[in-house]
Amino acid sequence: MAKKNFRNRESLKDIEKVIDEASIAIKDEKRTIKQSAIPKILKGALVMGVGAVSFHAFLPRWKDIGRWIRTAFLAVVAIIGGITLKGFLLIIIPVTIIIALIIVIIIITKKSKLRKEKTRLLTLAVEKLHAIVEQLKQEVTATKERADYLNSLNITLKVVIRDLQADVT
Repeated sequence: MAKKNFRNRESLKDIEKVIDEASIAIKDEKRTIKQSAIPKILKGALVMGVGAVSFHAFLPRWKDIGRWIRTAFLAVVAIIGGITLKGFLLIIIPVTIIIALIIVIIIITKKSKLRKEKTRLLTLAVEKLHAIVEQLKQEVTATKERADYLNSLNITLKVVIRDLQADVT
């Protein structure tokens, strides 16, 4: 299974910021990187270009879901601690199985919601990319700062689209 770029809803918040910034850029023809809500990401995009390894090159890594299972197991052990080994095994096995099933159901539900959200954001990102490209064509006489701003959004959206497509497919 390929490594996912966006493992949880929290990791998609920066994608939403990029899409929101693109919406503002289309409406405000005077806006530049200086007025942007995400100047570091956009400056990084200009420096790295479309060849950026992934959108996460601009962001910190997020924690793994696997720690939930360990935490749940340790919680069960803490709750029924002090029981003899024989009694411990009789109680811990069914409780651990129930907890594991609950965690699996939660993970499946979260993955389904996450996939839908990724698809929604991918559609929005493609729409904003087309709009930014059109804006670049319309603003041929724009200042260098404005052109850099639109180009950085163009690059960032291309990377976002590539990473979201990798996750959705």
